[in-house]
Amino acid sequence: MKLILFVSLLSLQPLPANAGQIKIENRIDNSTWTASSNVTVTNGQKVQLRVKKIDNAEIKWFQIIPDTTTRYNNAEWPWMPNAYKWKGFDKIKYTRKELKNVANKWQISISNENRQSEETTIDRSGPVAYLTRKIFSSSDYSKSQFYNHDYGSFWYQAVVTKGVKTFKTPGTKDKDNRGLSPNVFRLSIKDGDDLMGNLTSFFNVPAIFGSTPYQVKNYIGVDCADVLMAAYCITNGKPIKKDYNVASLTRTLPVIKKAQITNGNPDKKIYWGKDIQRGNFIAVRYNGGRQYQHIGALYKDSNANNILDAEDMILHAGPDPLHYTRLDAGAFDGEVLILNANTN
Repeated sequence: MKLILFVSLLSLQPLPANAGQIKIENRIDNSTWTASSNVTVTNGQKVQLRVKKIDNAEIKWFQIIPDTTTRYNNAEWPWMPNAYKWKGFDKIKYTRKELKNVANKWQISISNENRQSEETTIDRSGPVAYLTRKIFSSSDYSKSQFYNHDYGSFWYQAVVTKGVKTFKTPGTKDKDNRGLSPNVFRLSIKDGDDLMGNLTSFFNVPAIFGSTPYQVKNYIGVDCADVLMAAYCITNGKPIKKDYNVASLTRTLPVIKKAQITNGNPDKKIYWGKDIQRGNFIAVRYNGGRQYQHIGALYKDSNANNILDAEDMILHAGPDPLHYTRLDAGAFDGEVLILNANTN
């Protein structure tokens, strides 16, 4: 399944010339149009975006791109002097790129359809132009190995020009020392409604060691523990209102299994389905460490042998943005606790 974007030249009600600031409106499936600046949808839902048309005006669409190649830190790194000490909000970098494929299109629809190839010939001259999700996203994301085209968060701005007048939705200039304003339009796409599905909505969000609740709940930046607990809170309908650290989670969440992992392999048999399941947290204390220092979520029994081993996948953030990692990559080599987060 690929996300497909098509642009419809539908006749929309025009705004008066003195309309003031424009808004990106959205509609999910067949619901009513709303002006919410933050929209989260589940894979398979249809999303429509629009700016109400202004006669004799031109519209341009831009993608707001947070730099996810930089490792940001609000607190001193654990391996540095004064470890964990607050140092102040790190400055997140953003760029803005025009999406020329949708220039002068006032309404955009994103749906989930089967396409045989992303290289399918695309006719943009007719009343409907079909674009793959990859084409809709700026090529700048190719610079980051952590970019996910199908799931995660995407930020957009619309700019309308009529003569000497310019109308804009919030963009890169709308930020403070914490990062991009939540008034910038964000579309988050998640792979399901469970904890792991909600976690996928945080792809493409910068990694910030020592992220704050404001940054996490507004998808500005996350670290390893905060992103997992954000997904936990969303799943259980709880507000995201506190910082979490790895050590505290190992003391508050039920421990399922304890093991020593070397080169991605536990020193004892741990069985998928019987002992552990997708969505359990895995915390690690590296050799020589005094406390548990990193945490992720069990994602997949990759080789389908029902045993936790080096080929299996973890979904985690920190010090890089949310991404998949095989256990044999070494990020969880050390003493590990597997924690049950699938409870209220």
